[in-house]
Amino acid sequence: MPQLNTSNWFMTFLWTWLILLALTTKTTKTKLTTKPKKFKEKVDHNQWTWPW
Repeated sequence: MPQLNTSNWFMTFLWTWLILLALTTKTTKTKLTTKPKKFKEKVDHNQWTWPW
């Protein structure tokens, strides 16, 4: 575990956010092919909350 100074913490958070964004985008595209309207409403409703 790296030292939790500001720059390392921010870079770790940034990379984690980018990975999560890529994963959620991939799952969103997968689910949009099956249930576009319902899933889009769910994403808009939970825009700033974690999916788990």
